Parts: sequence; C-alpha cells; structure tokens
Amino acid sequence: MRVKKIKGLKPLLTKGETLWVSDGYRILKTIDRGNSFKEVVKYRASIKDRLKSVSNLSRRLFRMGFHGLNELPDGSLIGLVRGKIIKCGPSSKEFNTVFTIPRGSRPLNICNFPDGRLFFGEYFSNEERKEVNIYGSYDYGETWQVVHTFPEGSVRHVHGIYYDFFRKGAWILTGDIEDECRILFTGDGFKNVSTELIGTQMYRAVAIIPMENGLIIPTDTPLEQNYIQLYDINSKTIKRVQNIEGSAFYTLECGGTLLVSTVVEPSDINKTKYAKIYISKDGESWRELYSQKKDVWHLKYFQYGSLILPQGLSGDSVIYAYGQGVQKDDGYLLIFEA
Repeated sequence: MRVKKIKGLKPLLTKGETLWVSDGYRILKTIDRGNSFKEVVKYRASIKDRLKSVSNLSRRLFRMGFHGLNELPDGSLIGLVRGKIIKCGPSSKEFNTVFTIPRGSRPLNICNFPDGRLFFGEYFSNEERKEVNIYGSYDYGETWQVVHTFPEGSVRHVHGIYYDFFRKGAWILTGDIEDECRILFTGDGFKNVSTELIGTQMYRAVAIIPMENGLIIPTDTPLEQNYIQLYDINSKTIKRVQNIEGSAFYTLECGGTLLVSTVVEPSDINKTKYAKIYISKDGESWRELYSQKKDVWHLKYFQYGSLILPQGLSGDSVIYAYGQGVQKDDGYLLIFEA
C-alpha cells in the first residue's frame, strides 16, 4: 500500500468522498483524495493562542489547533478547540464561539445525530470523582444544556459518545477503574440511559465501531493487555479477537474497511514504543496496516505518539491518518491508497 504524505494538514472529518482537514486554524476540504484542497472557513484565535501555535511542537505542548469537526444537516460546521465549541453557519466564512467548556480542556469527541442533535461528555482529571455531566444541543449547536449527570463517585469522566445507525441511539463510554468502566446506551436522546457493560478493564474504551450485530470494542487500558473485542448485543457476550500493543484511541469505518489505531502510552504492561493502525474487513480477522515509533519528545508534555484517524463514516476506500508525536510522520497528513 502506497502512503502519500502532506505536511501540516490534520484530517478531522471524512464523509462520503469528502475529507475536511485543518491547517492551523483554517479548515480546508478535498474531494479528490488529497490532490487539491479548498479553504472553507477559518477561526480567528486570540493572539495568545496564535503565538502558542507558531510551530507543530508548540501546538503539541499547548494542545492548540482543531481537535474535532462535525457537519450538520444544514451545512453548518461545529469545531472543537481548546476550551471551546465553535460554529460556522452554512453561509459564513468564520467560526464563532457557541459554548465555553466548563471543566477540562475539551471533550474527547462530539457526537452528532443525523437530525443535527449534538452531545458530548465531560472529560477532566476528576481525581475527587465529582459528578460528571453530558451536554446536549437541540438547535444545531447554538445553545447547550446538561442532559444527563453521572452521580458523584460513579465515573471519573466520559471517554466518548458514538451514534449507532443500526439501533438509532448512542453509546456512552466512561472510565477509568472498576465500576467506573462502563458502556451505556440511550435510545431516546438521554431521557433514559442503560448500562450494558460494567466493571472491568475489558469495558474501558475511548472509541468503538457499531456493527449490525453489536460493537467492536478496542480497549484503552495501561493496566492490562489491550485487545480488539467483538460484543454480541443479542447474546450479551464479548470475545477478544486481536491483541494490540497499546491503548486504542481512534476507530473508523472507511469504504467497508474497519480501522483501529493505538497510541504509545507506556506502562508496566504496555511497553511498546510504536503507534499502530490495525485493519479488518469483517471485525474478526485483523492485521497491522502501519506503525511508527514514538519521537524523542516527552509524552506527558508533548502528547502520546499516535496515528490519529478522522471522525466520520467514509464511503471511499482511501484511508487518512495524522502522525502526532511519532518519528518521520509528526505533523503530516497520511494518505493510504490501495
């Protein structure tokens, strides 16, 4: 498989055959597999934030730039930057702040339903195990409100929320230890939330892939061996199908291909120095697609070594990723062409 590299572009969202990327605080898109890009919109960050973004290394240190992007049914874009959720209307060329995140620098993702409803869960250190909120927006991101609260002492934080096309609802992933590790489901927009799985590191996940018969659940734990798992929603059984060398942070379905990406998060159990992308056609059989070694910069300050996958659901067979904190690929858009 041939890999094309483009410096400075971070893939954020893939949909159909369109890919949206960021270049600093600009959003561009391509419809021809990265051969050409067109600027869509920009975010006017503060002078302070722009100074923190003068280089790729400073962006890593201060967690600057875009961390997520969603497209709404009317063509609006919802962006995620440090401390803020921002929005660009369908006829606008600039982002405006619509919500200031109260705790933590940012959620790990924003989940959007096909009808434009948006949800995110709080992600902050929470060593005291205070209550944790899930926020929702019912007006295309203009206003936000608490739609669900985990009581004090129940979970540490929310790892992610993912829409399930097959069951017309959303899965909520929480961590980090014992009963804090939960996979929950809501089929009615958070009026009711049920716990499907709870209590072990097998259920500690950051990203999943909903399937017709269940879920692909890659684990995110520094405490045990990590695995890609299949959860059968009818029999309520879970099966480990592939051991992986690090915590899984990213998943993507791309042209019928399933992808799981791991990060370099060394622990007593997970000692790898390589970030890896694993690939499968059926969810049962997996193989390694690509790997890169962590670079020399300290992972606590300059982030884990990772091969970041964009959000979305792509109908194209081309695979996009972004190297962060890895040798040779740091700060590069990676385009894998069969």
